[in-house]
Amino acid sequence: TLTAQWGRDYNHLLGQLGFTKRNGARYRSPCFGELSTIYSTLDADAFEGVLRRWLQADGTGDVVAIDGKCLRGSRAGAVPGVHLVRAFDRDAKSVLTQVPIRQSYTGSG
Repeated sequence: TLTAQWGRDYNHLLGQLGFTKRNGARYRSPCFGELSTIYSTLDADAFEGVLRRWLQADGTGDVVAIDGKCLRGSRAGAVPGVHLVRAFDRDAKSVLTQVPIRQSYTGSG
């Protein structure tokens, strides 16, 4: 899984996040279920704000792309499509902000 890959790729940093070492020199990284439990207790808006301020501490990069999308699976069924517009910092490789919008056109592309 991507969570396991993250744990392998960034294992050397897990001590800074409070994780403990297992038998040997590697840190025990959390599984998907553990992360889900932790994330479900967070205030999403506050957490997003902290991450945004951290990413923007040195300013944004030279290129900020604006992108729009319809969330997968939200178009079919009783739930109307959820459309989002986001600003993406190419240098930081991160989303600076993302907001839902009301779809007001019927064109394609």
